[in-house]
Amino acid sequence: TLTNSAAESLLAEYRKHDVRTDYKKYFYRTGVKQQYAISLSGGNEKYVYALSGSHDRNIDNQYAHNNRTTIKSINTVKPLKQLEIIATLNYSNTQNKGGRPSGNITTTKGQIPPYISFVDTEGKAIALFKDYRQSYIDTFGEGTLLDWHYYPINDFQYTHVNTSVNDVLINLSVKYSLIKDMFVEGRYQYETQRSEGNTLYDENSYYVRNLVNSYSQIDYSSGTIKRIIPQGQILDQSSSKMFANQGRMQLNYGHSWTEGIISILAGGEIRQIHSTTNSYRRYGYNSDILTSANVDYANAYPNLITGATEFIPSGLNTSDRTNRTVSLFANGSYIFKDRYTISASARRDASNLFGVSTNKKWRPLWSSGVAWELSKESFYQFTPIPFLKIRTTYGYSGNIDPSLSAVTQLTYSSVSPYTNQNYSQITMFYNPDLRWEKIGTLNVGLDFRLKNNILGGSIDYYHKRGSDLYGPYLLDRTTGLGVSNITKNVADMESNGIDLALNIYPIRRKLEWFIILNLNYSKDKILDYFEVNYNTGGQGVTGEKGKPVYSMYSYKWAGLDALTGDPQGYLDGAVSKDYNALINAGTEVRNLKYNGPAMPVVFGSMGHRLSYLGFGLDLRLTYEMGYYFKRNSIDYSDFFNGFRTHSDYYSRWQKPGDEKFTNVPSMLYPANSSRDAFYNGSEILVDKGDNIRLQYINLSYSSKLSTKKTAHGVSLRVYAIVNNVGILWRANKHHLDPDYRNGVIPPSRNYSLGLQLTL
Repeated sequence: TLTNSAAESLLAEYRKHDVRTDYKKYFYRTGVKQQYAISLSGGNEKYVYALSGSHDRNIDNQYAHNNRTTIKSINTVKPLKQLEIIATLNYSNTQNKGGRPSGNITTTKGQIPPYISFVDTEGKAIALFKDYRQSYIDTFGEGTLLDWHYYPINDFQYTHVNTSVNDVLINLSVKYSLIKDMFVEGRYQYETQRSEGNTLYDENSYYVRNLVNSYSQIDYSSGTIKRIIPQGQILDQSSSKMFANQGRMQLNYGHSWTEGIISILAGGEIRQIHSTTNSYRRYGYNSDILTSANVDYANAYPNLITGATEFIPSGLNTSDRTNRTVSLFANGSYIFKDRYTISASARRDASNLFGVSTNKKWRPLWSSGVAWELSKESFYQFTPIPFLKIRTTYGYSGNIDPSLSAVTQLTYSSVSPYTNQNYSQITMFYNPDLRWEKIGTLNVGLDFRLKNNILGGSIDYYHKRGSDLYGPYLLDRTTGLGVSNITKNVADMESNGIDLALNIYPIRRKLEWFIILNLNYSKDKILDYFEVNYNTGGQGVTGEKGKPVYSMYSYKWAGLDALTGDPQGYLDGAVSKDYNALINAGTEVRNLKYNGPAMPVVFGSMGHRLSYLGFGLDLRLTYEMGYYFKRNSIDYSDFFNGFRTHSDYYSRWQKPGDEKFTNVPSMLYPANSSRDAFYNGSEILVDKGDNIRLQYINLSYSSKLSTKKTAHGVSLRVYAIVNNVGILWRANKHHLDPDYRNGVIPPSRNYSLGLQLTL
């Protein structure tokens, strides 16, 4: 990371060379980040203003560019003693330009070859089999078609993705004092966001060549070809708009006297978000003269390879969505003798997502709490802990899923090849019982601080109970809706936890050492759930009552067959190799093993800060404990059919006696997919996920450059940061990262250097 003048000087030096070689080779290894900022403020008793702006320029390690400009203005006017008007304007403009693809570009027919070269010995691009066999497309069409080969090393150069987003956020607040200690306040917020997206596929891209060839028609008798889709570029354009209006009116009252302080507010809020999206496509586009060709969207054409009739993809899509919410609220607190606090709040929220019954639209919610600063009592004489406070709260909160609706919804799709008319699908069914989720929470906390602030922090215990939680509800197949379930309020769960936050100051001299420790313990269980799914992967909701929401289940393991090396399990208590039964009927809970939670039960972080004579060292550790994950292993079906292998292949059973040293089954050809599924879902592959990782290290030096007392403060800060350092300890013996498995690539370690000069 380089900032401001340091980056500019280096950029200028490297621009002297070829921009596409030296410059990119140097900077795109880790990326470049530049930021410029300015702020102004001033005013008097009746008018105060503040104006700030910033501009960020970023280039990541995949050549993607991101430029962002922001402007913020705050103006406060007091035309009358009892009247105050505050106007805030926030504007941001973001421009993004796509770079190299960060995902996998070597997929062929949905599979990933284990080893492949992108270039030959002379550095020339090598074609990769992607959708069709190489030998097939080499001869198909007798030379009349466009080059149908895919070159992953340079194909990204022919796809250009650009997006821009403009966002304007305006806030207006009017506050008027009615009488002493009471004022009425009105707030209005308006936000508009407009985004534009362009994806340009060059005529040399595989995407264009493949699409043009697929709709071509060849007359082999004359050797001529008719291209239904014209040659040239393809431009996909999209635009979206969002308009949000929010209004709030509330009455505030606050008064203090010798014995206490009271604060009360009440009001209402209304909000509407309206969003629209539109997208379309241009064929035969010429970006130089901004022209495009006409294509026939009305008729279906046969695919050159399959013969199936298909419409030309139009890229047309339109959506329009409006969400509305209404809230009524009130809350108040009273502090007595600066040590006793009582508070309460109540609100009632409604949403247009629940469009049938008024009782379903509205959800009343409330909470209350008390606090006692024990250390201010006259009888409290424990000097080692000069500050001690006890508090507790209890109340309810609500939740909705914006993707759901209680009324029937139709989505109109493309043209049917049979009727040549637009057809519609029911994407959401009549669901009159849909209502808000409800979560009740009890919290008991203790805040404390030791003498001289050597140690301070808080301890919280909480109990949460969620009711009317969303989940799939099975439907009778004879209803004819074409789906097996819909989302309804079908589940209840509870969780208990402890949150510990500590601030530790063990050394406070020229050498300072400061520690921040966060520890969280959370244990949940399902109280009621309509549908039970004993997932052997641990990533989905399993649904067994009394167990965690995300649980790890596995097939019981009986070892390898000593004669054949086949994996063995237990079915109704007996050793079995009936793999179909083991993975189907055998998924009843009595035939499965519950390994434990699939999500951490204990998690948190520890941060250290060491400083000495301007030098600083910051580092942060994170940890996760008390959960399980299932590692990958060899799957012979994938091995034979999809080119995907695993290093466990070399540890497989090969001869009698190997079962004493390995649990990897023997290779069987042809592969038995049920056999592979049983082994890969068995308990032998389940490991503990406990780990401790070093998240980042920050080494810095700060110094004041100015020596004159009358001069403005001038300071210099230099820093070096290493992020995503890596795992320090893990419970599993296979050197696996439990947070990044099953083909997920962990975030790369990155390094940053920075220079900050403050005038």
